Amino acid sequence: MSVHMGMHGRSHDLDPAVLRAFRAVIRDDNRCVRNIAARVLGNHGGSASYDLFLGLLRDSRADLRETGALGLGELQDSRAIGPLSDALKTDDDVAVRVQAAWALGEIQEKVATDALARALADRSPDVRRTAAWALGEIQDKEAVRPLSGALSDASAEVRLTAVWALGEIQDASAVPLLAGTTKDRDPRVREAALWALGEIQDRSGVEPASAALKDADPEVRTVAAWALGEIQDERAVTPLVAALKDSDIDVRATAAWALGEIQSPEARTGLTAAQRDESGAVRHAATWALRQLGDDDDGDHDMHVHVHPHVHVHVPKIKP
Repeated sequence: MSVHMGMHGRSHDLDPAVLRAFRAVIRDDNRCVRNIAARVLGNHGGSASYDLFLGLLRDSRADLRETGALGLGELQDSRAIGPLSDALKTDDDVAVRVQAAWALGEIQEKVATDALARALADRSPDVRRTAAWALGEIQDKEAVRPLSGALSDASAEVRLTAVWALGEIQDASAVPLLAGTTKDRDPRVREAALWALGEIQDRSGVEPASAALKDADPEVRTVAAWALGEIQDERAVTPLVAALKDSDIDVRATAAWALGEIQSPEARTGLTAAQRDESGAVRHAATWALRQLGDDDDGDHDMHVHVHPHVHVHVPKIKP
């Protein structure tokens, strides 16, 4: 399962003259120029950039406050948590609040959890979505309760991101919440909920994931099979064997893989039949699964099956 987020890395220090040049344009009228400067100074300017960014965050111009929040997020200095939390709560500009939430997620300290939890009730869906993303980055179990409210948000993007965050936190208390979300009206949200159940790997996720094997959307059914393979509970064998006859190739192949992960002898008959599937991918997965049971060993011990369903979650894009 892969979730793509834009991240950044720190590299060698830049020449002081280069840094001075970027500081000189940090208030440029061009947003692109300002934000490039903020990224460079945040990554290479060291703690000396903190006061510069803090001043921008408190500027009367909203566009400069946004750049200040961006810089503080790039800097990842814990001193910024208080000012960013204040901006998230009180700034009247949506873009500034979004950037403040993003920055708190970049800093990744649990002390920001309360501020981000409150932001889940922000009037802007972009702010709510970014706050949910940030809570997933911080991975604080205390965020499970506020994120539960976001699962019923009017915006599908907010619900999707909240589900992703619960999967990142990986706390078993979220399983009943995610179980309900596997019935969300948006298939992307249902798919993400099943991914999260697989990430948490709690046995109480077997029932909702098994039920999702009958979802109308084949991608949802595929991730449901993957989740059951991650949980590895024998109660999933019967529904997974039934899924070996699904109309979708990916569902059948993933079900075979999941049965190989569970390694229950009760799956033997179904897997043997799946070796005659019209799809080579399904036959391959079934043969691999039988080998996990000690069957059908022809000496090819290098045989592997890789299952990687994809759930994509994006925060609002931050332009350079």
